[in-house]
Amino acid sequence: MSASDEIGVLLYLPATLRGHQIAAQGLARHALVVTAAMARSGTAPVTVVTSHWARPAVHAALADLAGDHRDRVTVVSRRGPSPAEAVTRLLLSLDRSGPRRARDRRRLRSFAGAVGQASAWLLSTWAGLLVTLVVAFGALAALLGLALAFGATTRRILEPVVGIAVIVAVVIWFARRPAWRRRAARVLSSARARRSRVRSGVNLLLEGADVAAVVRRANRTGARHWWVPIGMYAAATGLKGTTATTFADFVPAEFPGMLADQPAFVARGRQMARLLSGSDVIICLSDHVRRRQLPYLVPEPAAEVVVIAPGPPDRGASVRFDAASGDQVGAVTALLRQRFPGARAAVPDWWSRPTIVVPSQDRPYKNLASLVEAVAYLNRREQRMVRIVLTARPDPAHISRVVQDAGAVAFVEFLPDLPDEELDLVLACASLAVTPSLFEGSLPFTLYEAVSVGTPCLMADIPVTRAAFAGHSDVEAVTVFDATDPRRAAAAIAAALDRRAELLSLQRGFVADYYRENSWDACAARYGEVLLGQRRSDGGAS
Repeated sequence: MSASDEIGVLLYLPATLRGHQIAAQGLARHALVVTAAMARSGTAPVTVVTSHWARPAVHAALADLAGDHRDRVTVVSRRGPSPAEAVTRLLLSLDRSGPRRARDRRRLRSFAGAVGQASAWLLSTWAGLLVTLVVAFGALAALLGLALAFGATTRRILEPVVGIAVIVAVVIWFARRPAWRRRAARVLSSARARRSRVRSGVNLLLEGADVAAVVRRANRTGARHWWVPIGMYAAATGLKGTTATTFADFVPAEFPGMLADQPAFVARGRQMARLLSGSDVIICLSDHVRRRQLPYLVPEPAAEVVVIAPGPPDRGASVRFDAASGDQVGAVTALLRQRFPGARAAVPDWWSRPTIVVPSQDRPYKNLASLVEAVAYLNRREQRMVRIVLTARPDPAHISRVVQDAGAVAFVEFLPDLPDEELDLVLACASLAVTPSLFEGSLPFTLYEAVSVGTPCLMADIPVTRAAFAGHSDVEAVTVFDATDPRRAAAAIAAALDRRAELLSLQRGFVADYYRENSWDACAARYGEVLLGQRRSDGGAS
C-alpha cells in the first residue's frame, strides 16, 4: 500500500468540551469508532489530527477501540495550544463551575428567589405596599430626627442617605405600575440576548482561528485523503488533498422558526455551507438528511453525495458491577453519591419505582418538556410514581421551569455530563429509555445502547425512525410513539412499562438483524471506499 493511500481524519474538538465529554459527543464518538474500525480492517494507515487539549483522550479512546491494531492509527496535534485555544481555556477557567461554585450558585439562586418573592409581595399587594411605606417613612423620620438632634455635621452625612431613600421611593412607585414592570423586563431580556450574541460571536471567532491552526498542522502530515467527521468549520477547506465531509444535520432546516432568533445558528450555517461547497464528497448519515437537510445549505452541490448509515453501538461490555451479587443498583448509587452528593438517585429507593432515563441535551427540538408533562399526567391519572432521570444540564429558563410548572420536581432528577461508562450503568438500572426528540439526523444511538444493556427503548415518530423500522412493523408498533401529544406519550410509556419484557425481546431481535447488515466494520469499509476513491460497481457507498 503506497503512502498516497494514507487517510487523514481532521477531528477538531472545541476547547469548550471537557475530556470525558469527547466520547459522549455524537459526531466525535462516530469518528472514533469508524477510525478504529478502519484500523482493524487494514483499509489504510490512518492519521488523526486533533486539538492539542484533546490529544490524550483521543489517543486513549482509539487505543481502546482499535485493540491489537492500534499501531495503524497515529494521533497528532500541535506541540502546544494555539493562541485561540489558550484564550478559550482561560475564559473557561473563569466561568467553569466546579462543585463548590455550583453549590454557591445554588445558594445564591435560592437567596435571590426568596428576595424576589418578598419584593413581589411588597410591591404588588396593598398589605406589602403599606408595610413598605411604614418602614420607609419611619426610617426617614428617624434620619430627620438624628439630623436635627446632632447638628450640621450630621446633616451633611445624612443628606445623601435621604436622597437615596427618595430615589428608592420613586422606584417603588414606578414598580407598582404594570407598564413599567413590563418595560423593565424587556430591557433585561434585551441585555441578556445581547450578551448571548456577543459570547457566541467571540466563540465562533476563537473556534475559527483554532481550526485554522489544526488544519496547518494537518497539512504537514503525509495524508492526502481527508475525512472531516464534524463538518461545522469553514477553515477545514484549507486541507491539502481530497476532502470528504460528514453532514450530520442542520436543525434550522427542519424547524426554520424555532432557532431563527439565535444568530449563532445562522453563522454556523454559513460556515457549514462553505465547507460543504468546497468538499469533494459529502457523506450524509441518512437519506432524510440528504433529501431534506442538505438542499437547505447547498441547493445544488457540486460534490458527490453518498449516504452511509452509522453502525449500532454495543455497550453491554462497559457495564461493570459486582458480578457476585449482581447489584447494579448498588453500583450506580455508590457512583452517583461520589459524583452528585445529595442526589435522590444516589439512594437505592429511587430505583425501586419505574424509572425512565432520557439521555439528551436540553434544546427546544429535543422535546424534553413534552415528556415531563406526559409523565406528570401519567402519575396523576394512574398513581404510578414513574420517575425520570434527565442527563441534560438544567436550564433555569427552560426545562427547570417546565419541571416546576408541571409539578414534577418530586420525580425528576438531573444527572448531567455523565461519562459513557456511568451512563451505561444508569441505563442498565432503568425500566425504560426514551428519546422524545422531534428531529435527529440518523436513528439515535439510545436504542442500541439501551437494548445492549438490557433496557427497552421508546422513540419519537420522526422520519429517521420510520425509515429504520421499515420492514419491521411489529417492532415499530411498540417502539415508536407520538411525542407531540403528552397524553398519547403517557399511554405509550404505560404500555411499554406493562410489556417491558416483550418490548425488549422484539428490540433485541431488531438490533441483531440490523447489526448483521450494518456493522461498524461494514461502515468503515464504505468510508474507506469513499475516502480512497474506490467506488463499487453499484454506484458508490450507501
